[in-house]
Amino acid sequence: MQNQFNLKITAFPRIHVTLIGMDSEGYRINGGIGFSISDPKIYSTYSLSKEFEIIDEREFALTINEKEKLVQRLKLIKSQYCMEYSFICVLEGNSRTHFGLGSTSAIYLSSIEALFLLNKKPYTQFLIQTISTRGGTSGIGIHSYFKGGCVFDTGVLRNNNSRLKPSSNFTNSQKLPLVLNHFNTPKWPIGVLFPTNIKNKSEDEEIEFFKKTCPIPNEDVKTILYEVVYGLIGSLLEPDYEDFGNHVNSIQNTKWKHEERSLYFPEILKIENVLVESGAKGIGMSSLGPSLYFTYDDYERIQKININKNFETVFTTMNNKPRIIYHA
Repeated sequence: MQNQFNLKITAFPRIHVTLIGMDSEGYRINGGIGFSISDPKIYSTYSLSKEFEIIDEREFALTINEKEKLVQRLKLIKSQYCMEYSFICVLEGNSRTHFGLGSTSAIYLSSIEALFLLNKKPYTQFLIQTISTRGGTSGIGIHSYFKGGCVFDTGVLRNNNSRLKPSSNFTNSQKLPLVLNHFNTPKWPIGVLFPTNIKNKSEDEEIEFFKKTCPIPNEDVKTILYEVVYGLIGSLLEPDYEDFGNHVNSIQNTKWKHEERSLYFPEILKIENVLVESGAKGIGMSSLGPSLYFTYDDYERIQKININKNFETVFTTMNNKPRIIYHA
């Protein structure tokens, strides 16, 4: 870690509960619901430099190709907006790449925002979102990065150019998802479990999953939407923690989420059984996983799950804070 820095950004992870409009018949496609949590954070430090360099000191880091892809995006933005400075970025924290918590999107957003700040260029959230090429399928990670809380978006209008694919496969020329509602969440306890005996999916594997699974039947999309609006959102706004956990469970049985979870069968089912035996109530898989999030009533009981060597857990809360920026 370098001692001198010009800027630091702390970004919070997000839970992506489910995508919604993954059919071929509805009014809109894509969209989803998710919420920000307080841990595990991503800490990024930026020092002015002549060339871009990404140093990822996390245990589960970006690959060489992923870092190069980010650098190429930063170089393009620097050129397009006539910027003078590049930077060395050091990434730290216990957040993991490709585990379903939106760490890659957070790294892109913080790096691009840092580039504008260090070069004293004006910007808006919309600009950062557009040129980041992230958030094309669902804007949960984008909006929770800037605002925290819970985000419910309805994707984009269907047209002949609409594609059902992960956010990592979009370009900045495509229309962004429409946010229908953004609201603060109760500061409820949330556990996050990282399986150590399950291999996470690469970006290429995520793309192949979308090609294989999409589209799903329109009736299944209606079921997901009902569970999200009448179930999950209702329980958050009431608020009712027990009811929230019940709806998290119900969503796992919907078509899209079942297909995502099936990528890790039967191992993930065994882990969920351990969670239930340890006192977990609502158990869900975030995004394409393999991370699981869960609600619970008895902290003393649930924390004993850490003695299991097949996974690591983080106990945190829902988060309503935006990313935090520190200037040197």
